[in-house]
Amino acid sequence: MLDFIPIWIWGIVLALGIVGFFFKNRFSDMLGRLGSPLGLKVSTTLMVLSILAFIGGGWGVITGFTGGMNLGVATIEDQAPEVLGSVTGEVRGIVSDGVTNGTGVLVTTEDYINDEKDVVTIYSADKNNDDTNEYRFNITIERQYISEDANVRVTCSAPDKELSGVTEKNAIEKTGGEIDLTYVGGSSTGTHEDGTTVYTNVAFAEGDGSQVVEISGDNEESYHDGMSDLDDYFDIICTIQGDGYSDINTARIFANS
Repeated sequence: MLDFIPIWIWGIVLALGIVGFFFKNRFSDMLGRLGSPLGLKVSTTLMVLSILAFIGGGWGVITGFTGGMNLGVATIEDQAPEVLGSVTGEVRGIVSDGVTNGTGVLVTTEDYINDEKDVVTIYSADKNNDDTNEYRFNITIERQYISEDANVRVTCSAPDKELSGVTEKNAIEKTGGEIDLTYVGGSSTGTHEDGTTVYTNVAFAEGDGSQVVEISGDNEESYHDGMSDLDDYFDIICTIQGDGYSDINTARIFANS
């Protein structure tokens, strides 16, 4: 019942009750006579009404304040963890570990991470650089201020980029017209959105946290051989996306004999 009476009415009743209890006046006297059918004195009625007004007005202030506070808090209800877009808060990706020496991995002279740690530049050597090797790098996904269990989607794109005198148009091998790019650490090895774009979902529990996803793409040897050393480059662009937040990370590949 308290919620149906406006706070300003409770305020008037409280003021009249307090004033009438100590100082007689016509309005307070009229208010106090409401208790006459119950056999209550004017002073007793004013005291009861003042107490009710104090409680009702206080309740209205409290509920109004907490309701206003809730307007500024992002909350998500009834969304299963597998639903993309149930992420709130902030999402950030940090790249690391460009390709290193090893079996099945491109031999590199070096890699370089920029100051913001959202671009890794890979200088890949020609030695043993054939179709059995891979470009690899990691993205550490950091998630903050999260209200629900949810997925973050990682989408990596390797757009075709033609080179003079080279038949292949992509530094990543293709099978059936789709790039051979895979993930380790996602919900799957990857799902093709189109011929040059692959995505996966990464599940996070409620709260802050981080996870590492490895991205690997099979090298197209003929494309790499056609790249001018330290001149031509090829980008793999990865977008980390939640609900209203996204972050972009890039692996830039240079040939370096």
